[in-house]
Amino acid sequence: MNVIITGVTSFIGRALARELISEGYDVYGVIRPTSKNKKMVIASAPKLHVIECDMNECEKISGMELPQMYACINLSWEGAGRAGRMNADVQLQNEKNTLKMLEVAHSLSCERFIFIGSQAEYGVTLERIGEGLMPSTPISEAQHAEPVSLYGKSKYKMLKQCNKLCKEYGMTYIHGRVYSTYGVGDHDSTLVSSIVKAFTNNEHIVLSSCEQMWNFIYITDCAKAIADLVSCIITLPENAEPEDHVVNIASDDTRYLKDFVIRARDIIGHGSYEFTEAMKSDEGVPFLNPDITKLKHMTGFIPQVSFDEGIENLVAVSRIGNENE
Repeated sequence: MNVIITGVTSFIGRALARELISEGYDVYGVIRPTSKNKKMVIASAPKLHVIECDMNECEKISGMELPQMYACINLSWEGAGRAGRMNADVQLQNEKNTLKMLEVAHSLSCERFIFIGSQAEYGVTLERIGEGLMPSTPISEAQHAEPVSLYGKSKYKMLKQCNKLCKEYGMTYIHGRVYSTYGVGDHDSTLVSSIVKAFTNNEHIVLSSCEQMWNFIYITDCAKAIADLVSCIITLPENAEPEDHVVNIASDDTRYLKDFVIRARDIIGHGSYEFTEAMKSDEGVPFLNPDITKLKHMTGFIPQVSFDEGIENLVAVSRIGNENE
């Protein structure tokens, strides 16, 4: 069975390609010709079929000699970091590329289009909870989305537009909202990577208050959850609304963020931390408390890597890196 993925050079994309290939899929990854990560992706997933094409010109894929595809997974999205989340031009280009890619998926006879959205679409923040505007209880897919950032708003816009097009083309649409992933291969600047590096080197790290609820999902579990959405049976209401196509992708381990930090320090055994004032952001302080009942019901998903095991994996890789320096 053939699957095409955009954003295959990303943290999630690389893991997803490996997972799908291990499950027996023939995976085709769209990679920008000038990508610095191309060799790394091919090395980690040598059976990957590479499609060299810039996403800004992804319509060209329709004219390539490719086999019929069963599913398209759209991971490509620029401006997910803090610098680009409020950049209107960047987010608008993402929207255009996504819709063009959906047209490509249709031309390749895809039966299923999976768009990877974000928890940012819900717009649940510590500030909004404090003002009584949002619940602090677990958020299901039925929660009304009120995104704050242009990033979240653009992702949410795709829910309605992609769903409409998929209905016209007779394609099944799935809108996965991914929560906070971590693991080996992630950016050094992320919270988990930063604290593991500091604690492993017996250093002190200064953090924000970390008083919000948070949910971490290990990268291989995230990849497995998305891969399961490729082939799972989907039953929708007769008059399904766009929100009926949404699926939260997260773990079943939600704690206060500071508790994750403290646990990581306890596992590593040395290093120190300091919690200071709350993080300041135009988007507010994200409050991650997902309900993954729907994901479990649809796919039978059970997380395989606990937070403790994830930290131990990162520590092992960090120590190998220190030994090779």
